[in-house]
Amino acid sequence: MNLADILNTINKEGINRNTLDKFLSVGEEILASAAKKARIKDSFTATLSYTSHTLDLKYKSTKTNSFYHLMYDSYTRELIFETYIESWENIKNIKDTFWVEFLSSSDTLDFDFFNCYPLTYDKKATPEFAANFKSINFRIMMYYINAMLVASKERDNIMFGGLEKIWTGKTTIPTIISELNECFRVFYRLNYLLFKAEKVRKINKQTRKLKSNKKTNDV
Repeated sequence: MNLADILNTINKEGINRNTLDKFLSVGEEILASAAKKARIKDSFTATLSYTSHTLDLKYKSTKTNSFYHLMYDSYTRELIFETYIESWENIKNIKDTFWVEFLSSSDTLDFDFFNCYPLTYDKKATPEFAANFKSINFRIMMYYINAMLVASKERDNIMFGGLEKIWTGKTTIPTIISELNECFRVFYRLNYLLFKAEKVRKINKQTRKLKSNKKTNDV
């Protein structure tokens, strides 16, 4: 059974044991293929959750601990692929070469950023921040700077936001598969770069601590 078949079956039968098992099987196969085409050196585990009208296949990276969600809303008949941005504090350490590629991909694939952490600003002094900004990079940086104003000890509790691509029922299956493959590559790449930056940050922090302790002991 392919993606078109399972979506048609869900639309006809609704969400039941049969469609749950098939969506998990087909979805996992699609995401595994996307990871392989992107030459991602990682392993993943797939789990499925659902509501009365939504299926959510969670594809977890063993290496980076990031999640990639393939969801289907049987009410709106939309297929959704999304990820939450992990280790978001390291956004400042991502090189411009990636952001150039990221902007090009977002323009071509029409994926978007969604925020989970609300903006805090003086609505009278800067009412412009309430506008619906079109630039995905501007919005990511705006929410990043806003979240970084929170005390460092409290940032671990912040769910920053993520990236999302939505396909309607009018989109052809070949187009969905092609775009999903590329979205997976870009989404994973961002989380991987942030993951690497976090490892370096922790190593540097530990090194500074050891040097500080050594100086104290030498006194």
